[in-house]
Amino acid sequence: MKRLFGALAVAGLMVTAGMAQAATVVDLNVTKSLTPPADIASGSYHVVISNVGGSNYQVTVQGNPDGLVPPPGPGNTPKSGVGTVGIDFFDVSMAHIGSVTGAGSNTAYSGPPGGNVGGPASIAYGGLPGVWSVADPSSLTWGAPTTDNWVAPHGGNAFTGNFTLASGNIGLVQISLQDGVQQWTKQVALVPEPGALAMLLPGLAPVGMMLRRRRRASKS
Repeated sequence: MKRLFGALAVAGLMVTAGMAQAATVVDLNVTKSLTPPADIASGSYHVVISNVGGSNYQVTVQGNPDGLVPPPGPGNTPKSGVGTVGIDFFDVSMAHIGSVTGAGSNTAYSGPPGGNVGGPASIAYGGLPGVWSVADPSSLTWGAPTTDNWVAPHGGNAFTGNFTLASGNIGLVQISLQDGVQQWTKQVALVPEPGALAMLLPGLAPVGMMLRRRRRASKS
């Protein structure tokens, strides 16, 4: 009977842990870097990282309708598009988590005319769909072939990339978005959400019942 309870407890934990993992890992706005010369950037980008099953993940990047706009002038460098997306994962001990980069691509800009124009040269970004290149499969970094495939600065198109992590024990995520000079960065430490903890309770219940029975038996 004890073995049965133990098996049920392990099975419950495995199922509920799987349910907790198959969800959004990161959903945030990435703001400009404060390190010169990247600090000339403005506005932000919306980044979502989701677990899509097992050790497989997906990241999407889309421009927010904010930041400086053309024409460029003294003290006004318009928000640029994003042509490089980089992500680093670390476990709870801050050790780097190994990864393999998968396919990445962008959709074509579909917003209002001129809404994708920006950067110091006031050019249009993301007008065409395209496949992004992977410089090193072991680093989560994607690059767009031309500015026609970049993420538009104020929304209207998006980048999507897929990747695999060697471990799901994520403690910290570092995101870096670049146009070459302008840069947007963010670090976020991951903590268990109340909803994820609630889903673990059914798996913990058999463990609690088993320990309670053992305590009663020891007293008798």
